[in-house]
Amino acid sequence: MKKNRACLPARQGFSLIEVVVYLALIAVVGVVTVESVFAVYKSYARLRVERRIMLNGDTAMETIIRSVREATSTDAAGSVFGTNPGVLKIGGKTFSINSSDGALQVDDGLGNADITTDAAVTNLVFYRQATTTSEIIKIEMTLSAGQGSFNKTRNFFGSAVLRGKY
Repeated sequence: MKKNRACLPARQGFSLIEVVVYLALIAVVGVVTVESVFAVYKSYARLRVERRIMLNGDTAMETIIRSVREATSTDAAGSVFGTNPGVLKIGGKTFSINSSDGALQVDDGLGNADITTDAAVTNLVFYRQATTTSEIIKIEMTLSAGQGSFNKTRNFFGSAVLRGKY
């Protein structure tokens, strides 16, 4: 009896070309997936550093400006204006940079307290402009945070008029 070739079972397995094509597709999908994960990680890390700088900068500027607005006079002799690192003595408080970790600190007579805990202040300059009827304090501050390729730096500017001086 003669066997009919059409009834033979189909051949099992893959050809060499099919294996190479499938492996190449799997490799491309794997590389794209890994690159996507790294891109998301880098974006998240950069956003965290940026958020740290913004929160610390906003807190520091708000604290200094509020103290200036509450004060009635500045201690011009005890303050350092126009140079980095600046020192501002106003309303019984002293604002300066902590030399050990670069944090902005305030001394209110009871002890020092760090205002910027997650970012280093790399530049702090105070300017004072006074007339016979008003006195204004201008603040320039640069904060830095992060490490390596995730290091970010941002400048902050602010000014306030002393209480009763407008």
